[in-house]
Amino acid sequence: MDHRTHTTVIFVSSTSATPDFEEFRSGDYLLRPDEVSEEAISRTSMVHASTFALSREPCRSAVLWAFRKAREMGKTVSLDPNYSRRVWPDQKEARKVIEEAYRYVDLTKPSADDARRVFGPDLDPEQYIQKFHDLGAQTVVFTMGEGGNLISEYGKTLVHVPARPVEVIDATGAGDAFWAGFLTATLDGHPTERSVLFAREIVERKLRTKGPLPAEIDRAEIYQRLEAGQRG
Repeated sequence: MDHRTHTTVIFVSSTSATPDFEEFRSGDYLLRPDEVSEEAISRTSMVHASTFALSREPCRSAVLWAFRKAREMGKTVSLDPNYSRRVWPDQKEARKVIEEAYRYVDLTKPSADDARRVFGPDLDPEQYIQKFHDLGAQTVVFTMGEGGNLISEYGKTLVHVPARPVEVIDATGAGDAFWAGFLTATLDGHPTERSVLFAREIVERKLRTKGPLPAEIDRAEIYQRLEAGQRG
């Protein structure tokens, strides 16, 4: 808590398509490196951040410090490359900082839109994936909406996980829902493909739900359904 500043507020449109947003930033980017506890990093299994958090100082330095320390401690580092020129107008600076951050990143989940904003248009999904590997990410999950997801673990064969037909009620927060499902399953010790299948279950629930998902989701029930589906 800091009584001298305001909490960041972001308004996001409710839509079945890609949502628009308007941000009023204050508190989020004021996090300083000395406020990130080394002891907290030592107790965690994974450190996750996004390019939104990297877009301003001093939070940028705090994230990079946490990434470096997590890598030194052998923790998993995850980065959401959700770059937007509206949030970070200086694209040249953004590319430089993103490249620095990826030196410490183990896994990343760019959407096709993310990749186009970071690297420019007109590349194939495989080319975008290779660019994220070249930056340093070992595992890349490339999400393509109705086109499904591509899983690339460095040096292994590309795996396609198809999307399933869903009646979309509300797409707002779908990307974050996928991230939450994917990282949860990863932390539960599942391999990447199974974690993506788990994430697909979570994002389908979000797309069919107006507003937020319920606070409690029965993970065991979803894992059992995945197991039954694989056996079938």
